[in-house]
Amino acid sequence: MKNKKIAALFVSGMMMAAALAGCAGSSASSTSSTAAPAGSAPASTSAPSEQPAPQDKPIKIGVAMASVQSTAFQAMADALEAKATELGAEAVVLSAEHSLERQIDQVQDMITQKCDAIIINSVDAEGIVPVVEEANRQGIKILAIDRKIAGGTVDYAIETDNLEAGRSAAKFFGEQANGEQLEVLLLISDPTATALRERQDGFKQGLQDYPNLKLVAEPSIGTSTEKAYNATIDAFKANPNIKVIFTSGDIWVAPIQSALKELGKLAGPEDAAHVMIGSVDGEKACLDAIREGTQDVVIAQLFTDIANKCMETAVGFAKGQTPQTTQELYPVIVVSRENIDTLGPDKLWGLAG
Repeated sequence: MKNKKIAALFVSGMMMAAALAGCAGSSASSTSSTAAPAGSAPASTSAPSEQPAPQDKPIKIGVAMASVQSTAFQAMADALEAKATELGAEAVVLSAEHSLERQIDQVQDMITQKCDAIIINSVDAEGIVPVVEEANRQGIKILAIDRKIAGGTVDYAIETDNLEAGRSAAKFFGEQANGEQLEVLLLISDPTATALRERQDGFKQGLQDYPNLKLVAEPSIGTSTEKAYNATIDAFKANPNIKVIFTSGDIWVAPIQSALKELGKLAGPEDAAHVMIGSVDGEKACLDAIREGTQDVVIAQLFTDIANKCMETAVGFAKGQTPQTTQELYPVIVVSRENIDTLGPDKLWGLAG
């Protein structure tokens, strides 16, 4: 996997045309949706059917990322690009850095240049729909990765079972509490990101099975790490006995830990001051924090597997192949002190070199 960082590209129409020149259009029929059941392994697929589709030009796949600010999204972007190279294709990876307008412009440029397929990690599931519909009219295949797209024709969608991710975190805390009454802080992140919203919804669903876990605060932090820090400080001022904190992404763990340190509550699991922390993604810093005792659980995503499958499908579309399923849900791995030493880089992307 490449280790290079993909900077957010703010390019003019002329520069984008140069970057994407040579993309070739393709057309392949879509199939009916078959989603994997929640919490199960992804739906298995047999070798895709193939129709002869000679390529006069190299295959070029557009990749529109919501952001690459987090280690998790950077890992996904790197994996997509590496798989494209392995398959003899080129991935044009652009990052909108949470700007819907920028992502619309980036996807529109890919459409104008007639890329073979476009993979979208949406900033806003509804806001991206008009440009998706434009791609549909041009016969360009659209693939959604990690986050949903709320309209238009999405030819293939792949993501983590995010509801299960949230439920798994609640179950972990419930089992750790062992019936003890504990107050819970849930940081509400970017409401336009379907994956984050589903993790939060799943967490609330999971809490219903543990009435001893009382949700006392749900501050909104958007995408801001600064707001995560301030929201944690403010929540403890109002509710000083909080013992559980859940956030839907690893990127907000560091500011939570900084806030707890300032409050004198960043302590190991054997300390009475210990506050349990859980998050979703699986980056190395959070895995290290589990070993150190300053984080309790990470709901790890199979980012590399998801990226590889998505790019394989995109390149397959360009070759005239039709996948056997158009929707896939991938399971999560609950990582804690009890099992972290049994899991290696083949399971946890955050441990990969």
